[in-house]
Amino acid sequence: MSLPLKWNNDTINIGNFFYKIESQVFDLASFIKSPKLWLGNQKFIDFCSSTIFRIKESVIYPDINIIINMSTFRQVIESQSSKFKSDLQLENLHHGVKLYL
Repeated sequence: MSLPLKWNNDTINIGNFFYKIESQVFDLASFIKSPKLWLGNQKFIDFCSSTIFRIKESVIYPDINIIINMSTFRQVIESQSSKFKSDLQLENLHHGVKLYL
């Protein structure tokens, strides 16, 4: 499994989303600990697997922010018959965000 990652000046594309980064170094551990940055980013979730939803504590990663544009947040329609069940609240939240986007 591979993860699309492209860095151009102060913009980085990770999976489905584009981010503005204010540093010359991308800290993957800090990114993972900040679910607000990757909830709804299905390509990133597929790369990390469902173990990403087991983070113990959310930490703010101030050097990176999501770039909000139409291509990032185009609506994806999922079948209503596909119900998702998980014991992990963060994983349920991810699927809710995906349905909203």
